[in-house]
Amino acid sequence: MIVGRIAALFAGLVLSAATAAAAGPPPSITVGPNNMFYAVVVAGREPSRAIGTRVRGCVIAPGTRCPRARLGGARLFGVQLQYARLGGAGLRGARLSLADLAYARAVGADLRRARLTGAGAAYVDLRDARLDHALLWLGGFARADLTHASLWR
Repeated sequence: MIVGRIAALFAGLVLSAATAAAAGPPPSITVGPNNMFYAVVVAGREPSRAIGTRVRGCVIAPGTRCPRARLGGARLFGVQLQYARLGGAGLRGARLSLADLAYARAVGADLRRARLTGAGAAYVDLRDARLDHALLWLGGFARADLTHASLWR
């Protein structure tokens, strides 16, 4: 009886796969420059930095320790910097699109004019950080500590 149920389940899976294949590829969606998600789509096309990549002496990886790193203007698409220690880091003009900065400590970091399109930064510590003119588009800064942070637009 169990074998019969497994066979029926398998037959259903094969049938649904065959039906999906016969239907062809799903229709594409065009996202133009006037769409609010355009910046995220463009950022998603950029090559992301692999975990372990070294950028100006800083290893890009969760939990990395790069205090006072000089990463101004760096292209850091899709980086995994959860729990990173980036206190006093210079990230002015850096492109951190689709980056994950959850639980990172970046006290006093310079993020002026940085692009954080689609970045996730839950519980990030940005006390005394400079975020003047930073682009925070469609990102998430849930429970971020921005005490005494500079946020001039």
